[in-house]
Amino acid sequence: MSGICGILFNREVDRVQSVQVESKCHGLHGFGSAPDMGPKSVLCLGFLGFGTLGFHNHLSGIAKITMHAQPLALAFHGNLYNLGELSPGKEGRTNPIEGLLNHYTKHGIGFVERLRGEFSLTLWDGLQEALYLATDRFRIHSLLYYQDQDKLVFASRMQAILACPFPVQRTINPEAMMDMTSSSFIPTPKTIFQEIKKLPAGHILTYRKGEVTLKSYWDITFLNPSSESVSELSRRTKGLLREGVESRLRMDGKADCIGTFLSGGVDSSTVTGVLTQLVGNPIKTFSIGFIEERFNEINYARIAAGAFGADHHEYFVTPQDVLTAIPILLGSFDEPFANASAIPTYYCAKTAREHGVEVLYAGDGGDELFAGNRRYATQRLFDYYRRIPRWPRETLLRPFIFTLADVLKWRLFMMGKKYIQRASIPYPERLTSYGLFNVVPMTELLEEGMLKAIGEDYDPSGKVRDYYFQAPAKSKL
Repeated sequence: MSGICGILFNREVDRVQSVQVESKCHGLHGFGSAPDMGPKSVLCLGFLGFGTLGFHNHLSGIAKITMHAQPLALAFHGNLYNLGELSPGKEGRTNPIEGLLNHYTKHGIGFVERLRGEFSLTLWDGLQEALYLATDRFRIHSLLYYQDQDKLVFASRMQAILACPFPVQRTINPEAMMDMTSSSFIPTPKTIFQEIKKLPAGHILTYRKGEVTLKSYWDITFLNPSSESVSELSRRTKGLLREGVESRLRMDGKADCIGTFLSGGVDSSTVTGVLTQLVGNPIKTFSIGFIEERFNEINYARIAAGAFGADHHEYFVTPQDVLTAIPILLGSFDEPFANASAIPTYYCAKTAREHGVEVLYAGDGGDELFAGNRRYATQRLFDYYRRIPRWPRETLLRPFIFTLADVLKWRLFMMGKKYIQRASIPYPERLTSYGLFNVVPMTELLEEGMLKAIGEDYDPSGKVRDYYFQAPAKSKL
């Protein structure tokens, strides 16, 4: 894997520790190595050391300058799609990371707000004696950090922090285990270890004199008023989609090294179509099939591939493939992560690589951006019930349906009772009412020791509730 890692001590360190800091960064433990990896970049200032390791098609490295006799250094890893706008001159093309460092000298750490792309970075300002960490707006490139009274350890991967040559505490976080059980993942900023945290998306971490502060520099908003017609919005959406694919295409290199993960759905098919238009030639598409027909949607992918004249490839995942992939995937995850699609995604990427493809485009996120999932329509059906005035709804309709359901046991009235029960749950609790611990109480599933470890205040739906009320929006959608 590629990324950043580093250590900053709160005090001057002796020569032995300085050598260990530099060795740590040269080793970039936890990232491993691969034939397509680019060169490592390492900087050691005695009490501070950091390094980067990147793929050849990534912007990855370190730039250092001196201001007022103090070092100013930036380690960057990722891709920027507006690099030409940020550094249009020759200097920006020959040494883009140093160009970013010059932006810091002019605008301060706020220059991160202008970056458009996927990245992680760390910046040391010797004059202010401050270390900054930042991730992109959606945390495509993650950063984790560990802090104690002596130091700050940070890295793109958990393995790199755990491989630190200096003591790093690692206590299993019981709340994270419960989050994993109820939501299939551990939400930011938690990790599986209590002492290690994830830097949230669109945030800057400042470490100065042993203190960590976090600041959000970007968040998505849903309050954009528009008087445009549906047709105008549709045209603009198509333009933005094309611009998004085109900007990534400029960074990803030759067209023959690019393909798409084609499921046959609207989202991946749209991306495949746009990419085909931009490239001007048939592109390579990759799809996953299953022997079990209930889950096999390969025919849709074949239809889409045929429509775009794609160079289409397929792989059928077998039960044995699942057993083979599990240890590989476990080794690639920093912490427990229960996403069943990881297995077909792995084999799709593996098949693509065997056919010379280094970058796969996909349609992930389309259902969320355009409310494509059935659950959005389902919530609207529930909202219709709550539009009925409260008095007739609660005094007449609810008792009438419940009584008929309990007495007659007819399917229609039983469904009506279930509908009213679900519709009566307010937002955002209704959104999490399908979760395991909302269906079965934790007291029935967990032993007393685990209940004591997580505490009475633990709320499995707490993070969803926080996100719901923090979102700047007028529409429930």
